[in-house]
Amino acid sequence: MKPTLLLLLFSIAPIFGQQSRMDKASDLFAGKQYNKAKVILQEEVRNNRSPKAKELLADTYGNLREWNQAIALYEELVTQFPTDAELQFKYGGVLARKAESGSRVKALMLVGKIKKSFLKSAKLNPKHIEVRWGLIEFYTTVPAILGGSKAKAYSCAEELLQISPIEGYFALAYLYGLDDKPKKAEESLRKTIPYFKNLKFVQRNQLNYLIGKVCSDFRVDLENGIAKMKAYIQNYGVRDGVPISQAYYQMAKLYRLKGNREAASIWIRKALRSDSDFKLALEERKIIDML
Repeated sequence: MKPTLLLLLFSIAPIFGQQSRMDKASDLFAGKQYNKAKVILQEEVRNNRSPKAKELLADTYGNLREWNQAIALYEELVTQFPTDAELQFKYGGVLARKAESGSRVKALMLVGKIKKSFLKSAKLNPKHIEVRWGLIEFYTTVPAILGGSKAKAYSCAEELLQISPIEGYFALAYLYGLDDKPKKAEESLRKTIPYFKNLKFVQRNQLNYLIGKVCSDFRVDLENGIAKMKAYIQNYGVRDGVPISQAYYQMAKLYRLKGNREAASIWIRKALRSDSDFKLALEERKIIDML
């Protein structure tokens, strides 16, 4: 006996229902409505344990700074998919964030896992940009006795130069800044400028901020600087290390350099609402008021 059309419709309806719920959760996540996305995704994970739902839920926990929940899911995922470089990177990333937000003793307990995850991700994907930035941060903040190493940080910057010259020069500028070598840092920053116009895709949101800041600091390509800084603000999330108040301040400065006092005033107010003690923003407000 052939199944009726009605029976067929009933049998496939749950599949469409499930897909639409995942789509809704993805849309909520993209719209930064993380708490609403979490409710849907928790139910999805309870019902079917799909890797896609688990990863998106882990990402959601991360954006909500619920580190323990995110870590637990990423641990499951990296066990299930040990050769996935992005999962290894995300796992190391939330471990690092938990280490930053906890006590020194707890942070020390996580150092080994962070390093292992980042190194595994870098090995699995020789062109993974973000994990190399993660390793640079790791090597420059962790004491040498626990694996910190300026030499290894510079080695990661050299790898970035091969993968993406603009990222590599920014990494070198960052390291020279830490080493109190301002001239070398400036030279590296200036070397990024020729890459701005031909950059069609920005993989890492922090790159938007860095480009905008260079445009501001060196007074070049201001329109592009504004566009990139706006992109940083629109895409801002927990993975982005530069506080949003600094992005608002840079927007104010960029508009001031263009002579747009009205727009500059709007952005400097945003910066000071976000951080009322922001000294650079307070100074910038005085300059804008004099336009």
